[in-house]
Amino acid sequence: MGIFKRNYCCFFFCCLLSGRLLAQPQKLYLNPATAGPAAQSNFIEITRFIPIDAATEKISTNTSLFITKNYWVAYDYIEKKLSFFTKQGKFIKFIAMKKYGEPVIVYDSKAELLKFNIKNKNYTLTNNDLVAIRAHYAKKANQKYFKNYEINLKEESLQIKRTTTDPYFIINARPFYDDYYYRSDMSIQPRAKDTSGYELQLLEDHKPVKSFFPFNRTGNHIFRYANAQMYLSDTDTAYIKYTSRPFSPVIYKMNKNSISPVYEIVLPLENAMPSSRFINGFKSKADWDNFQNSNGAIFFSFNSIRDMGRHLFFGIRFLRNYESFLYDKNTAKFYKSKMIKADSSQYNIQLLQNGLGQYADSHYYALIPAQSFLDFYEKNKEKKIVYPPELERFFKTATKNSNPVMVEYKIKD
Repeated sequence: MGIFKRNYCCFFFCCLLSGRLLAQPQKLYLNPATAGPAAQSNFIEITRFIPIDAATEKISTNTSLFITKNYWVAYDYIEKKLSFFTKQGKFIKFIAMKKYGEPVIVYDSKAELLKFNIKNKNYTLTNNDLVAIRAHYAKKANQKYFKNYEINLKEESLQIKRTTTDPYFIINARPFYDDYYYRSDMSIQPRAKDTSGYELQLLEDHKPVKSFFPFNRTGNHIFRYANAQMYLSDTDTAYIKYTSRPFSPVIYKMNKNSISPVYEIVLPLENAMPSSRFINGFKSKADWDNFQNSNGAIFFSFNSIRDMGRHLFFGIRFLRNYESFLYDKNTAKFYKSKMIKADSSQYNIQLLQNGLGQYADSHYYALIPAQSFLDFYEKNKEKKIVYPPELERFFKTATKNSNPVMVEYKIKD
């Protein structure tokens, strides 16, 4: 351990531009290059296989999943369409989305709505215009620059309807819990009159009620060209979330309007942003781009954080790469998720290649191509394998072009 501590360091000032922290996080030592493989069955219990029944529609696995109260909703970000299914896998309908461009769809679980917002093409806005609009985002006069749409999931029609522009969408604020929203705006504005910026703010009734991690908006800050934001990862408790700060290897826990560090992920020195950059920033966009190209292994941020009792999961965005990891607290070992392999007991179905699936109701969900199941079935025809009834029925008619299977699973305690 002595050699490890001499060669590894925490590469970010934990109190950088922040207030005093109330607790010391637990240090976990991770070397991304040596995080090992493991058997998937050590961590995952598959609870259901649900073949997608959509005879007239081809459903892709290139999707973002929304697990709503009554539906599974898949957004195909290549074909630009929304597909709706019952939770038994029965196809209901699809909605073409191409005319809406690249919408960022948000699920409002409290109101049972899918919502998205796009810029009004009747207006051409500069970056300075957007800054001015967002500074007064609640003003009714600023709503005309955007178009707001929603799908009411409580209505059987499941139709897109235009609604009054939600001021929270104008500033990219997202639901937190109850009537609270959160916003992360780290944009640098050299000519701003108000120099005060905050990495994270909680909002209620369109007003900030709590702000965290102050910084100077007008300086040559490390955030200037990084397009950085903080995101909150869900838990089973609405008002408890996990998050992290850009360039900081610390995982924070939010409990309502308080925040505290819980884990510090200690990475090798080669993953560290040079301390001089926190002081001097980057001279230009070209300087930032060149730095990324030459230093692709430097840590940028955590995402998809899940603290699950015995296990901790998170993804790491490096400047030019992405990896996700699973930590076993009992053995104090890290595993690289793409190296956690399934075996025949789980039909060689890889569930962690791209991280954890979509979480809802204490389970995770992932769409797996039919081909993955058929490959295992064909290779093991001579063996007396007993499959679940739903897979037995699936194998009788499935082809490599069949629609995918939804796999429901949970992480073992």
